[in-house]
Amino acid sequence: MSSSTAGDGILVLSKYKGHAELSFKRLDKEGSVFTPNFYEALTGNYLGTNPRRIHRDYLPEANNINSGLKIETDHQIKCLSEETLQEIEGNAILDHNYYIKEAQGLPSGDITGFEVKAFNHQATTMEGMMNTNYTCTIAGDEFWTIQSTCVPSMNMWLKLAFMQIKSPWKGTLSPTMFLSSLVESGGQNYTVANMYMFDETVGQFWYNNLLSANNVGVPELGTYSGYSLLFGTHTATKDHAVAVLSDGAGYRMLYMNLSNGTQSVLADFAVPSNIINETTSYYPMKNEAYMLFTTNDKLYRYNLRELENNVAPGNSSVFVELSKWGYNAEAKITCMSVSRTEQEILLGVSRYGDDTEGMSEGLKGDVLVLDLKTGELVKKYEGISGVPVDVKIKYQKWLRDGKEGGNVVDMLYF
Repeated sequence: MSSSTAGDGILVLSKYKGHAELSFKRLDKEGSVFTPNFYEALTGNYLGTNPRRIHRDYLPEANNINSGLKIETDHQIKCLSEETLQEIEGNAILDHNYYIKEAQGLPSGDITGFEVKAFNHQATTMEGMMNTNYTCTIAGDEFWTIQSTCVPSMNMWLKLAFMQIKSPWKGTLSPTMFLSSLVESGGQNYTVANMYMFDETVGQFWYNNLLSANNVGVPELGTYSGYSLLFGTHTATKDHAVAVLSDGAGYRMLYMNLSNGTQSVLADFAVPSNIINETTSYYPMKNEAYMLFTTNDKLYRYNLRELENNVAPGNSSVFVELSKWGYNAEAKITCMSVSRTEQEILLGVSRYGDDTEGMSEGLKGDVLVLDLKTGELVKKYEGISGVPVDVKIKYQKWLRDGKEGGNVVDMLYF
């Protein structure tokens, strides 16, 4: 399995017969096919019961325990080898101990649980003498972050960890976080800014600068009592971000300026639940003012400039519908991702109808690969998983845009 899984490939995290599973297809060889639901067959163990996300870490750990793939399931982060797609050393879980061993001090009080609400890996400096990334976790109602820097030529590691950071109001945190900006820097590098979160108890945004244990409230962005943050993202416009909030009855989208000291809400719209809801997946384009998102059976391509013109997302932003490829009303897009060259978009499609546990007989999870510019179908993989929860291209190595020396070098055989 390791020889076929070590290279570039499509990885699908799904829910099948009530538990988490993984399916894989290699992309570095023509004519390869999907291996559905391989994890239990390969390891003899369940991956979990409540899968959420796939994360990729391109900065290997010195002992290799916490590097590679991170599978977010059962409110834990399960670490797998990016080569074999199995645990590196038994049941390796990234938890509070990962942060504590690198922190400058001891945690306050005993830690009896580490229930992950949100998790984020962000590679920043991946070209040059030093390689750096950030690993961030919201566990319970605390923010934990660690900056890892590797000097490969000297086999040296530098780490800066901050733990148990609460919001200024010490309230309940929503299960998501987002960067205020992510700016390209050099050939393969990024510059990050602040990590924003939302305190549901007071209905306000706050941030951490990823360089200290600070917690800065931002009342200038307003108060949203009774709301939770479903999604947030930086955009192609520096220091501009989008956030989606819900109070359980409705949804609103905010367009915000997050420049330090001048934060403000530029637009605030109610959005119908058939356009955006809890099941929606999002992707902000890197260099264009567009955001892709999927809800139910539709893929939308929304121009964020419309927010500045007081036009909320709606049916006019529909890019493609599943009916175009013969799907009936039971089919839903349950997840999506975009290739790093932004030439293709991958859609995870469930034909299970309202069965979100994948309990029906047979595999009814599909993956569609579309041309991102035209919306035309590149490839359809049918019956390769249970209910798709997340779909990602697992790249063998880091290349920010699939380019080296300014040229696209990704060779993916869909």
